Amino acid sequence: MAKQFFGTDGIRGVPGTPPLDDATLQAVGRAVGAFLHKKHARPHALIAMDTRESGPHIAAILAAGLQQSDVAVTFAGVLTTPAVACLVRQNDFDAGVVISASHNPFHDNGVKLFLTPE
Repeated sequence: MAKQFFGTDGIRGVPGTPPLDDATLQAVGRAVGAFLHKKHARPHALIAMDTRESGPHIAAILAAGLQQSDVAVTFAGVLTTPAVACLVRQNDFDAGVVISASHNPFHDNGVKLFLTPE
């Protein structure tokens, strides 16, 4: 059986180790970009994070993958998960990404993805 990266709410783990290593994060960004291009000619994604130390690095790697797939990226800085979901729905974003592990220990982090409703 293939390894599952997504849990009940995104990808979680210890930054720098699979599935939160740079190669996997960049591949996720490229895959999300390829998916977005199936429905949007010029996709635009919003990226935000919580205050964990690893957030900026993870955001940069994901953004690089999205940009390699020709997705415009806007960084929102530190925002809550519900705020990103709201901004994606109310603005001109085709996807939202939150870098957060919510209630998990401080050394963990995660990636949550949001798409606009159809």
